[in-house]
Amino acid sequence: MRAMSAGLFMHWFFSLLAVCRRIVAVCHTGGLGRLALGLLCCQSALAWAGAAGVSYQLYLDSDGQQQGGCTAAASVPGGLAAGFEFRLQVDLDAHGEPLPARWSVCQGGAFVEAAPSSSIEVLASSTLPGPAGLVDVLDLAVPWALLGDAKAVRVLVRAGADVLEAGAGGSGPIWLARSEASGLPTPGAGAVQAVPALQPALRWVLMIALAGAAGWGWRRGGRSALAVGGLGLMLVATPWQGRAWAEMPAELPVVSVDAAGDVPAGSPDLLSLQAQTRQDTLYLRLRSRGNNHAPLWHSALPPLQYLLAGQEAQQSLQARDPDGDTLRWQWLGPVPAGLSLMPDAQVVSDGSGVGGATVAARFEQAGRYSAELQVQDSAGAWARAVLAWEVTPAPIQPDPDAGPCGVLGGGGLSTGGVDRAGLSYVTATDYASLKQHLDRLEPYIHVPPGVTIDIPNRKYAVVLHRGQTLFGDRGQDGQPGALLRVAYEDEQPHEWAVFTLDTGSRISGLRIEGPYQAANTANNTIGLQLAVDALDVEVDNSEIYGWPWAAVSVKASRQARIHHNHIHHNIKSGLGYGVVVQNGRTSADIACNVFHVNRHAVAGSGQGGERYEVHHNLVRPGGGRDAYHQVDMHAYPNTTLAGAFLSIHDNWFDYGQYGTMSRVVIGIRGIPSDGPPVIDGNFFNQPYHVSATQDSISLTLNPTPTKAELLRDNRFNVGFSYRREGAKCVLGWLGQRQTVSCSSVELAP
Repeated sequence: MRAMSAGLFMHWFFSLLAVCRRIVAVCHTGGLGRLALGLLCCQSALAWAGAAGVSYQLYLDSDGQQQGGCTAAASVPGGLAAGFEFRLQVDLDAHGEPLPARWSVCQGGAFVEAAPSSSIEVLASSTLPGPAGLVDVLDLAVPWALLGDAKAVRVLVRAGADVLEAGAGGSGPIWLARSEASGLPTPGAGAVQAVPALQPALRWVLMIALAGAAGWGWRRGGRSALAVGGLGLMLVATPWQGRAWAEMPAELPVVSVDAAGDVPAGSPDLLSLQAQTRQDTLYLRLRSRGNNHAPLWHSALPPLQYLLAGQEAQQSLQARDPDGDTLRWQWLGPVPAGLSLMPDAQVVSDGSGVGGATVAARFEQAGRYSAELQVQDSAGAWARAVLAWEVTPAPIQPDPDAGPCGVLGGGGLSTGGVDRAGLSYVTATDYASLKQHLDRLEPYIHVPPGVTIDIPNRKYAVVLHRGQTLFGDRGQDGQPGALLRVAYEDEQPHEWAVFTLDTGSRISGLRIEGPYQAANTANNTIGLQLAVDALDVEVDNSEIYGWPWAAVSVKASRQARIHHNHIHHNIKSGLGYGVVVQNGRTSADIACNVFHVNRHAVAGSGQGGERYEVHHNLVRPGGGRDAYHQVDMHAYPNTTLAGAFLSIHDNWFDYGQYGTMSRVVIGIRGIPSDGPPVIDGNFFNQPYHVSATQDSISLTLNPTPTKAELLRDNRFNVGFSYRREGAKCVLGWLGQRQTVSCSSVELAP
């Protein structure tokens, strides 16, 4: 009996140990191992200013006989075989943005482009400062499935005219081996330069095991058994595959003139390769130096300008060339009469490459005017922006309180609403007619006052194609605007955008109601979302509310203008954005809006290239325990990066009263790549120090602007008032006044 008890204990113990070892093994080879690898290889770029016009070509060869060439002897008729050759090409466009990877196979003595059977990922493209100049970094993931049964491949890398084909010190060709390969094939010539071995490392794994003991005891009156159980801890050493980048080879100086001609003859250039091989993926990191880089706007792209007929206004623009080149400014395409460009060709003497220009505008007739401006460096790389002006007739009696916004929160024609006079348009009064007009690409679609259209809660329910305008009459003659609404259905996620806007499209003068106006919902619905890579989209003079994820999502699109809107009650827990910029390479001008009862009025995901200018907006109190800081930029996951450039100026923050979840008003959670955030000219209703643990402005990791600069450049403890004065409503502060939409501050019409 005693032996049986001890045997059972040992059986249980070793069974538990086997289970734990199996769990550890699964973690090594499955989800956790891949997660760790993903965190290593897929981290976000630290800056976005990629090399302009660079072409990277990687030649992968398994027989060692060819180096970057393709001959009939090396061709593979009918499929993969020993001795195959492939070419992987990744081009960066004029902005330094990577184009889709191109995969070619050697057939008939020439490389023929083919669709890869497994996806090749461009993980990141970035430019980082280095002691000898800017270094461009490109991270790639190539599935081993594309390479057939090869255990190792020979590599040649080209970037422009720079070539990397030998190991450190010219010791021989470059070989990359699969991690489970036991050895390398013998090349036709030269020595083997292998990837440094990624030796398994011993990792101590904490294991919890049940320990038990059984024994016999005697007591008066008979014999009894006594069982003793316990819980024990064990440290077990187990192999764990190493995951550090393997340098392959060491950095090699290359002297050359690349194809773009931007590297002077005889100057040192750099091309290096790092690699990590796993059972299913070949990770490559290419670094090069001496490339040309496209200019960058030194500040957020200029917003839509509002002018009266006959009024003159100037815009001062700045751009920066990362290589310190002199910049040239010029118009592209037709230029309306009344525009002039006054370039300043001087470059800052420290070689920073900053150049400026001034655009002067004066239009005699009411209407909308636009022109495209280009700034270009000496190598031909460029940055472009579309400048736009909304010109309204000069009023007989100008509003003395119009300020920079006209009517804050939207005022119809006076703030750039669509004027139907002389305009050719179609009318939509229900969803069927609205969908029909959109599908027929009608340029102007009007929804009349008093009309309500029920929109189905589904993805792409309303799609504005290029150049289409969907508009109503909100703000004109006291009109609230037609209502487009999505009804609440159930507690399913419904994780999609209902409205999609493509390049040059516009939504103006409407009320757009979402399915839920509180925090406690499982819905993740977005109201308006800009199409990826869309340009020059405008959302104005509208009331947008009740969208659990976001009222307006600016997703990987540029030069968006979100102005003169009333955006409120978008407050789902964990989401709840008035306007959000996300997915990188995004810019938005957010001006003259009224925000309240949003979890965040304006937010960003923090990914590289995200820019916003937030100015002349009113943020009102509301939201209680569901409301957090109102102007936000996240740090992108696993980095300290918080977008590219943030400008927050001349806003009215009547927010942060006791009772909100966070009394912080502005929260920047990382470091913007293109310089410290600009925060000035704002008015706050509370002191800088709100409590022992909270300030009105929270700048995580940013040394500037300093507290002293923020106190100098902004005003705190400002009282705000809202009053109706006849036919208009007025925001008051410090003896100043600004006309505001009555409905947006809840004053009766």
